[in-house]
Amino acid sequence: MKYKSLIGIGQMYEIEPVEQRIQALDCIMRHYGFEGTPSYEGAILVKTKVWRLEVDEMTGKQRI
Repeated sequence: MKYKSLIGIGQMYEIEPVEQRIQALDCIMRHYGFEGTPSYEGAILVKTKVWRLEVDEMTGKQRI
């Protein structure tokens, strides 16, 4: 079985300002190949939690 794994240890912080949540969600969308400008419904965006990890320690492994 092939795999790549990365584990980050640190503090999690909720991203609260809507503008910053949109920036973070846009970054995630680009990472997964979305092209263009995503749009988010206001009612859903208010309910969506976005977190950031402030990394203190990181480890990874892979088997290819």
